[in-house]
Amino acid sequence: MNDDEWHKNVEEHLLRDLIEDCQERLKDHDIILNGERGKTGLIAEYDRHDEKLTRLYAVIFQDSTGQKGLLHDVDQLMGRKSHRERSSQFRWDFWKSILVAMIMSGMVTTLLNQWPAIKKLIPKDHPGPLEQKIEQAKHPKSRRKIIRYRVVPSPPGTPTDPDANQDPPK
Repeated sequence: MNDDEWHKNVEEHLLRDLIEDCQERLKDHDIILNGERGKTGLIAEYDRHDEKLTRLYAVIFQDSTGQKGLLHDVDQLMGRKSHRERSSQFRWDFWKSILVAMIMSGMVTTLLNQWPAIKKLIPKDHPGPLEQKIEQAKHPKSRRKIIRYRVVPSPPGTPTDPDANQDPPK
């Protein structure tokens, strides 16, 4: 046996030992994770804890409808739920009043800016005598109506009587 073959055999033997050691460790890790029967490993323990935590949440916290939970029962007993509903009502009333105030202030500002134009458009029911004289001076009206008739002579060669059926001269 020469040196090269001996080195090759030793290396193969060391590699086999390392592979066997890795396989044993892998089996140990698999047993730790999955357990011997699938019920004692870390994964099974994690699933069991997850299930228990879900049940605990179902008992303590409210569901999506806001019912059936210890926190819901405690809120009912302490009267917090009615306080929340009343406070939300107050919040809505507060924001509604602010919105109405903003709209009204905008309307009042517009009204004040356009007041002279609006005042001109408002008809006066009984203006005073001075206002009547001013209006008459602004818009003078004649007391008499003059009607003028304009007679337009007909052009030569047309009949004067429209009912006459005369042929025009040839």
